Amino acid sequence: MPERFTGEIRIETFAPLVGEMFCASVDDEVSLELELTEATVIGGENRPDEAFSLLFKGPSAPFLTQRTYEIAHGSLGELPIFLVPVGQTEDGFVYQAIFTRLKESQP
Repeated sequence: MPERFTGEIRIETFAPLVGEMFCASVDDEVSLELELTEATVIGGENRPDEAFSLLFKGPSAPFLTQRTYEIAHGSLGELPIFLVPVGQTEDGFVYQAIFTRLKESQP
């Protein structure tokens, strides 16, 4: 079992991992591989928060409903991520996770 992710969830955490595989636990018996296909900043400098989106591509079965899944990666470890199905391809489904956090105060 992978260790728990203890770092900060930021775009810089995920951007270098685009193209790599993650494992999503569906239940105690079923898990599937998801490919991180995109890590994108949302919005601009005038936002009061920092926001980014992750897109994952998964197989055609099983279909993942909108909810939180335990996602594991070899170098990151395991962390809960809320996934939303946002599209379908010829060979699977696309899922999105969006993260937001208040910008840190500038001294």
